[in-house]
Amino acid sequence: MAENDIVILDSLSIASPKNFNVWNALGLAHNSKQDYAKATIAFERAIAIDPENGRTMMRMGIAQINNGDIGGGFKTLLEAKKTNTVNTTSIQAFPVYQKIKDDKRVAQLFPSNEEFRDPFVEETKVIHEWVGEAEGDQFQWIARNIGDVNNDGIADMVTSAPTNDEGGNNAGKIYVYSGIDGKQLWSATGVIENGQCRYRC
Repeated sequence: MAENDIVILDSLSIASPKNFNVWNALGLAHNSKQDYAKATIAFERAIAIDPENGRTMMRMGIAQINNGDIGGGFKTLLEAKKTNTVNTTSIQAFPVYQKIKDDKRVAQLFPSNEEFRDPFVEETKVIHEWVGEAEGDQFQWIARNIGDVNNDGIADMVTSAPTNDEGGNNAGKIYVYSGIDGKQLWSATGVIENGQCRYRC
């Protein structure tokens, strides 16, 4: 982002001090310039306007950690988690994670055993439960009703493991399961050929 853009956003923040979008954009602008102190201030002003915006809270927490305020960053990230509007486990995808991955407080950003025990908002009955083949496969990243594949009168399900390595690095794998008893009907493994992923059954 150009320095002129920050100047414009600064002017807008003065003209519209209660505009969440302006403060959020200013925080992102400072963040892109790695000016984490100013990014934190801008995000804080945005959150004051929209206290339940978990995404901006998470951005602020990351900026705080990048600015050396590890304790403050964790506090903000936990507040973001409480809003139930952002997935704080995605912190793993950010470079800042390398700074905190060995900190015991990281575990608090992930669902607790109690949260895993009843993860549904609405009353839900679990009919089938499946387990992935390997850690890191992102098994069940997406699941869909695929219709009645085996002609037993019950709709079946397809799901994926996009980072399964069986057919090559992150080649992926898909699975089809019976809707009546949960048994696996078939699977297709991704294969990397000429830099592109194809599937084999």
